[in-house]
Amino acid sequence: SFVKLVKQSGADVPPGSILDELISSGMAKKLKNGKISLLKTSYVPDKENVEKFSILGTHVSDLIKTIDHNIVCDTEDALFQRKAMYSNVPKDELKKLQKRVFKIANEALIDISEEMAKSDRDANEDIDGEGRMQVGLGMFYFDNEIEDSENIDV
Repeated sequence: SFVKLVKQSGADVPPGSILDELISSGMAKKLKNGKISLLKTSYVPDKENVEKFSILGTHVSDLIKTIDHNIVCDTEDALFQRKAMYSNVPKDELKKLQKRVFKIANEALIDISEEMAKSDRDANEDIDGEGRMQVGLGMFYFDNEIEDSENIDV
């Protein structure tokens, strides 16, 4: 049930409040039979939403911390930091490519999230241990128009 799912998430918020927020953000809807239908698998704030600035600050901070760690650490202690990039993609291909890449990335993030949840005490009561760490893997897509004379840093 939805109530059980909310309790498993470790959220200290009434399930009704979470449902109201999911519905108002367009993430879910309540069906006529009383069941809840998930409309989106991830949350992206609306264009006007101030929350985007908070997300921006968090994502940039996490990326900078990873880069900084990788600069100063021993090679065997480096965190995952990779980039796939191509520099001769026609503009006409962007929409098709974005759609495919977004689908693949979203599926990968769902798999990664499920794997991380197995080690999270809020999601898995069988996990025990000392300390409290936040872990994550962030992905972002970019496309930039380049001039033929530009030197591309791969």
